[in-house]
Amino acid sequence: MSLDKFDACAVKSHEDLLAAIKNNTLVPSMAHEMAVPRSVRGEFLDLVTKFFNSDMSSADAVKELAAAVKRAQTE
Repeated sequence: MSLDKFDACAVKSHEDLLAAIKNNTLVPSMAHEMAVPRSVRGEFLDLVTKFFNSDMSSADAVKELAAAVKRAQTE
């Protein structure tokens, strides 16, 4: 596909993707469920949302994240 009508950001993103493929440095995306199971992604996003939309402390967020990681290890 021609990138002629795409903006500079899209062109740069495409260049970065091609470079990562060429250099074997492409990493899977958690956001697209390529790096972690759907349940782990869901827990992570739920926690981030809860943290930013409440008065949850960073310490409590870390504790909840650690618990989510432990649950994910058993999947």
